[in-house]
This record gives sequence, structure tokens and C-alpha cells, in this order.
Amino acid sequence: FAYRTGCRSKWVGIFIMIMFIADVVSKVNFLSVLPLFFLGATLIFIGWDLLYEWLWEVREKLLLTEYLVLIATFIAIQIIGIDAGILFGVVVAIIDHVVTTAQVTTVTRVVKRSRAVWKPEDWKLLQDNAYGRVAKIVTFEIKGSLFFGSSIQLLQNISEDIGLEATQEETQELTMASPGPRGHPRLAKNHSFTGRNLIQPNIRRRPDYVVLDLSHLNNLDASAARGCFLQLAKMCAKRGIVVCATSALPRVEWMMRSHDVAYALEEEEQVKQSLLDAESEVEETERVILFLTVHEALEFCENLMIQKLTQKITSKRPSFIRLDELIGPMDNVGASVPKETLPHIF
Repeated sequence: FAYRTGCRSKWVGIFIMIMFIADVVSKVNFLSVLPLFFLGATLIFIGWDLLYEWLWEVREKLLLTEYLVLIATFIAIQIIGIDAGILFGVVVAIIDHVVTTAQVTTVTRVVKRSRAVWKPEDWKLLQDNAYGRVAKIVTFEIKGSLFFGSSIQLLQNISEDIGLEATQEETQELTMASPGPRGHPRLAKNHSFTGRNLIQPNIRRRPDYVVLDLSHLNNLDASAARGCFLQLAKMCAKRGIVVCATSALPRVEWMMRSHDVAYALEEEEQVKQSLLDAESEVEETERVILFLTVHEALEFCENLMIQKLTQKITSKRPSFIRLDELIGPMDNVGASVPKETLPHIF
């Protein structure tokens, strides 16, 4: 307060120090000596300054919802007391955070291709089929935080975009997976996800591969992981659609793997290899396949698309090389022996 009134001299601090020492040493009670109107004026000055700062000046520095929480807390303190008013403000702030977080999760369909260099005939196949008018490889960017309050809406948006229609069995499974004693009321009433008339599934616009870019997904809880991504993978697997996720944060990746939404590392490599092997029998991929980057996932899907269209195994080496592929087995000393030279790698 002294700084705001223009008293910026070091003597202010020295004077306050002297007064504190005098109050400790002296046997006289200064509060009984000082007039009450002086103490009242000081408290009024401090209270008015705080009131003006936190109720008026701060209005341009807060969001509308945050400012409304502040006003509600102030009014509650005046009516029900400071302790109950602060508790009321905390409850209102929690509700505001939950509602705001549930609304900021967005999913956007974007047009992306891998950085792989294909043969001219393969590139034409991808251009006409995978990324043509009816795209067979689609990419979604998911931004924000995802939890049980926004997972159902996200699942609805993706399902509507790729033309999925939930069966009665899938609707019951989604209802049981949703939070609450009776599941999600919207799913119980409408099993088409979108609220529109999707009695006949739009098979023509269904893709064969769905890539989810999770680089901007900040947070993911267990209920959203199983209620959104796992259900999406199961629904897509029954219709022959492979779901891939990329660029997940370590916490998000751990959440997906620990709750069986994505495969374990060893099992994931086996699934990828079985999908690339045209002669092997591939079971339904009822989980999400994770990749490091979106371009790696798109190259994987493009490779599968070329195999599907040409019925041959592409001999092209992947453009993404993992670190464990460049490092050989450990010798007796403990140093690693590289399998490739640096000029060859670059």
C-alpha cells in the first residue's frame, strides 16, 4: 500500500522495523493508546483499496465466467459469512472449470499426407483412392482436455464424420461405459449418435483408416479413454476400419496403454507386422495403434492402402527409422555397436 501511494523511500521499511521492535520491547499496549478512529480509518483504506482492485480493476483481466465466479463469491461472503462464502466460491469455481473444460475439446478434420516418396503409379493410386473425393485415409486433430464430460460428444462428432451408425448392441455397450448409474441419456434415446436420420449407413463415405492426431490433447482420464477411443476402435474394427493415434503425450500414452485402449509395445509391433504381411490372417484390431508422429501413421496407412489396391507387398523401406533399429546388441563392455553408419542414416 505504501508503494501505491508513492512512498518508495527505504525509510518506510526502516520506520516499520523500528515500530515492530518497539512493540515487542515495550510493555505498553499500543492498541489501547491509539485512538479507534485511526485504526478504523486504516482498515477502511485497506478494504476500499482491495475492493476497488479485485472487483473493478480486475474486470479487464479475467474471462467473463471467472469474473462471475468472483462476484458470486463476494456476494456469498456478505450473505452467509466469510468461511461459508469462500467454500461456496470454491464449489462454483469447480463447476465452472468442469463446464469450461468439457466445452473446449474440439475435433477438426484436416488433410494431411505422409512424407514418404512413392513410385509414380503408387502415388497415383493414393491420390485417386486414399485422398480423392471419397477419402479412405482421414486425419482428425483433437485439441484440449478430454474427460467423461466431453468424451461422448467427441465420439459423436467423429462417428458422424466417418459415417458410423451404432447398432443396438453397441448402443447398450456405450451406455454402460458412460458415467452415471444409467449411462448417458442421449445415447439411450438415440443410437445413431448424431440425432439425425441415419437409418441407412453411409457405407460409401466410410474410410478404411482413421488417424487421430493427439499432439494437442493436454489431458485424458480413464473414463474418456475407454468411453471414447476404445469404443471408437471397437466400432471401427467391426466395419474393417483401422484406428491409429499419433503424437500422444507420455501421460496420455500411458493412460491408453494401461487401460487396454492401445496395445502393449510388443503386441503392437506384432499387430503392425501382421497388417503389413498380406499372407497372414489379420484379426480385428479392436484397439488403437499408436505411432510416434502423424507422418509415420499416415505412411503406415498408405502402405496398407497400396497393398490392398495392388494385392502386393511393397518393398519400400519405411522413411521412419526408430532408434532401437540403429543400435545393435550390447557387447561385453557395455558399449553399443551401431548397425548403420551415420552417412547412410542421413
